[in-house]
Amino acid sequence: MRKPFYGWIIVGVSFLIGITEAGVFQNILSIFMKPMVHDFGWSRASVTGAMAFGSICGGLLSLVFGPILDRHGPRMVAFGGIFLLSMGLVAMAFINRIWQLYLFFGVGRMIAIGVLSLVISVSVSNWFSRLRGRAMGITRIGDRFGSTLLPLMVQFLIFSTISVSGMVGSPIWGMLVERFRIQNLLTINVLGSGLLFLLLYWAVKFKFDGVLGTGIVFFLAALHGTLHGGRNPMITLAWAEFFGRRSLGSILSLSSPFHYAANAIGPVFAALCFDLSGSYAFPFYFFVFIFFFSGMISKRMEPPRHPSQAPIN
Repeated sequence: MRKPFYGWIIVGVSFLIGITEAGVFQNILSIFMKPMVHDFGWSRASVTGAMAFGSICGGLLSLVFGPILDRHGPRMVAFGGIFLLSMGLVAMAFINRIWQLYLFFGVGRMIAIGVLSLVISVSVSNWFSRLRGRAMGITRIGDRFGSTLLPLMVQFLIFSTISVSGMVGSPIWGMLVERFRIQNLLTINVLGSGLLFLLLYWAVKFKFDGVLGTGIVFFLAALHGTLHGGRNPMITLAWAEFFGRRSLGSILSLSSPFHYAANAIGPVFAALCFDLSGSYAFPFYFFVFIFFFSGMISKRMEPPRHPSQAPIN
């Protein structure tokens, strides 16, 4: 009997890692924002600062672990990351000071995005070539699935809608990458996300009443999740397609500080705007502009040329 290709076992393990790291240390903090602000007297900016702290430190940490993954493989790195993540999760049950939130949640997020996300991207990319898009799409269902479980448990349906639709979108976009130019797909995805982001904000702002209003919000949330679920694996696939697999860990780790610095600034920027003005209007419109600008850049992306292929003047 023919043994299954070992790469699909890697996909399964990476799927489970995605559930672990995304389910607790990604979007879940926003669900507990209001009760934490109310019960502990913390500002929104200070709470989102824990997420920003983890994002920035995670981006810097990836600079260390990218070359380690290229040289020694992901096995022990993944084990150590999941162990520390589990300890942080247990400790979060006893939080009652803001510094503890930064220590346990912030450090947990740092490990999740700076180590485990890198492990997933490098491992799957290195094991697949022809079916890389499909494998990465299936792997990233784990992220969305993990982001679904906890919101469902706390009855936060809008995030669950986004996460479930992200589970659907991830493999769909992954298979599309195998057939179409990734620059075109990223352009469609990012521009569509910007438009949906704007429409979702308007739907909430103008408070459409009744069943129709609720249906509009959930429909837009589902579309947003479908696009978001496909965008993350496509970005990783673009790196692999443009630069190859030999030093993918090092290349991804070099990009991570920039990626996660922006990831960190966004929530804090939005929270500060709300604390100062009582409204999220300006940050929402600013983020929509960034989406549209990024979409135009995506269309113009080209893989680097080897020096031997450069034109001679």
